Amino acid sequence: MAEISLKNAKAGFSGIVDQAAAGEFVTITRHGKPAAVIVSVEAAEAARKALRKERPSLVRYLRNFPADIDLDDDVFARNPASSRDTRNLKHFLPFGVAVKSPDELLL
Repeated sequence: MAEISLKNAKAGFSGIVDQAAAGEFVTITRHGKPAAVIVSVEAAEAARKALRKERPSLVRYLRNFPADIDLDDDVFARNPASSRDTRNLKHFLPFGVAVKSPDELLL
């Protein structure tokens, strides 16, 4: 992959387009950091197709994953139990807020 500064890219843009059309990726830098990449039309179309391709959700992927598990075991069910101990949260309440029991803190 070729790398060229923006200043030099402006001066030799025709050559950069020729390099990209030949299949080379040309990185244009600004202040020494990569800012853009010039690629061929074919490479850009391949990238567009890859971005448009529908990808399965994580749950669908996991459901289709070949494993020795029974998916009817509520593997994907939400655990309704509280994930934190709310008994000592009174220290984190705003000034003046009072609760009678920790259960009032559960949303």
